[in-house]
Amino acid sequence: MNISTNRTRRQVLRFITGTAGSLMLQACARPSRISANPNASNNLSTFSFGFPLWTGNLPFFVAREKGFFDEVGLSVNARDFDAMAEAFPAFNARQIQAIAPATSEAVSLFAEGSPGRLVTVMGISVGADVIMARNSVASIADFKGKRIAVQKGGIGHFFVLQALAEAGLSETDVTILDVDPATAATAYQAGSVEIAYSYPPFSSEALASQTDGRIIHDSSTSSVVLADTYFVSTELIENEPQTVEAFLAGIFKGVEFYNTNPDEAIAITATRLGMRPQEVREQLQVIRFPTLQMNVDMLTNPQSDRYLLNTLTTFAELLEDQNLSGSISDLPDLIEPKFVQALSNRT
Repeated sequence: MNISTNRTRRQVLRFITGTAGSLMLQACARPSRISANPNASNNLSTFSFGFPLWTGNLPFFVAREKGFFDEVGLSVNARDFDAMAEAFPAFNARQIQAIAPATSEAVSLFAEGSPGRLVTVMGISVGADVIMARNSVASIADFKGKRIAVQKGGIGHFFVLQALAEAGLSETDVTILDVDPATAATAYQAGSVEIAYSYPPFSSEALASQTDGRIIHDSSTSSVVLADTYFVSTELIENEPQTVEAFLAGIFKGVEFYNTNPDEAIAITATRLGMRPQEVREQLQVIRFPTLQMNVDMLTNPQSDRYLLNTLTTFAELLEDQNLSGSISDLPDLIEPKFVQALSNRT
């Protein structure tokens, strides 16, 4: 793939109106011995997984190529989608058992009664999501009265809304130009819009060509966690928990392999995506893959500044404010941490 075409990480995310996208992680983990439940059956059911083709799925690509799923007795039937939201109907119809939505998408799915739970965070944005602004725009408070190019309903939309809220503004204070991240970056590069949300390679190309401007805000300093997750069917969680655990064991082995053999992991991913290894390497500079223990912390520790429920609550409130969902009173039920806890206890 060419990284400026349809297989860059987030294609456009929209749950209610229909598309998807978001961001992921590169980890610095100590080597561990992750294994599935030794008491589980060796004849695990085939696991069906729908995912978007992008660099953030490196752990999955590595786990499959290196046979880590085979090692835990799991056969994975994988289906790739150009945009994650394209997989939602198949998931809701129980044609696939797991998907990889962004945090905001997971909240939307849960609000709409989708039959699944968030079982792990697979990737975190550490600077990939950016808001670009002209030099005349001194701060986010100066966004008031201006036009912002960002895809409505996408992860970037939530990112922009959160930035506005932190500056004491809301969407009514600005004009949203509803365009995809590639178009937003092009418009910013051409000088036709003062403020735009995007991510690499689109943002990098725009900033390199447009000297009047810079990144005014990025996800490395965001108060919410911009991440992609694994969202697994409640039916599988209840009836075949060993299958879910085996899948995650394979994924975390993929993360470990990347940490110890980055060149080979990048080569595997580049081959899978039709990219050059250097392109993958550049995209991974703003992506982090979380460790198993970091997942436990994010999913279970209210005292942690990474506690995921805080981010999910923020997204739920934004959805409600934008009339994209009603009140979500049972939001804590979205998270199912028992699988990462079980794996962590055996490392």
